[in-house]
Amino acid sequence: MNWRSIGVTRLRQIGLLVSIVILTACGSGVGRPSSNQADPCNAFTCDGPGAQLSLAYRYQLGTHCGVLEIRFDGRPFYVESLYPTDGLTGLDQPMDVGTMVLLSSHLAEFRDPAGHHIRFVDAPPGVIGHAYPFSVHVLAGGSQLIDERFAGRLWHPQGTLPGVSGPPYGNGHDAYTAVSGSLTLESADRAVFTTPSASRVVFVRTSVACE
Repeated sequence: MNWRSIGVTRLRQIGLLVSIVILTACGSGVGRPSSNQADPCNAFTCDGPGAQLSLAYRYQLGTHCGVLEIRFDGRPFYVESLYPTDGLTGLDQPMDVGTMVLLSSHLAEFRDPAGHHIRFVDAPPGVIGHAYPFSVHVLAGGSQLIDERFAGRLWHPQGTLPGVSGPPYGNGHDAYTAVSGSLTLESADRAVFTTPSASRVVFVRTSVACE
């Protein structure tokens, strides 16, 4: 018996087995942490970074105070629609559970069982210097303007519109007067509303306070 030949054969068999184990382990763990590592994308959100393209992650979308800005893949995303109320009716309150998919490096989409599809971008939408059709609202019993939602942000008025008042208290109708005009983004944090008669009110970006 050639013991040397037997030894060489066994070494080759062991080497082949090790190679199979390594390849199997690599193939089963591509892009995911090992079992003893924290996975930022395995719960009801992807805290990330680390979201993979076209992979649906379970996601809880807060809806109680409207949908403007969310966090996904370790960064902020903003609702893509310039007018945030578009397509947002019928969502579960105060939380809508569904999935979030990263469609590209800058675009994510929320989907729920009811068929809602809401897209988010990783930078506030809107073009600086462009005038968009817009309406502001004057509260009942005075001239105070309310905060407005536009382009993934909440905007706080810095003044009032001359000669414009809200409806009287207790009129049994709308609690505000709507005024149509245009809203122009001057920067990421400042916008100007202009009426057809050229009256202007500055709006500044503010944070959403949700209770």
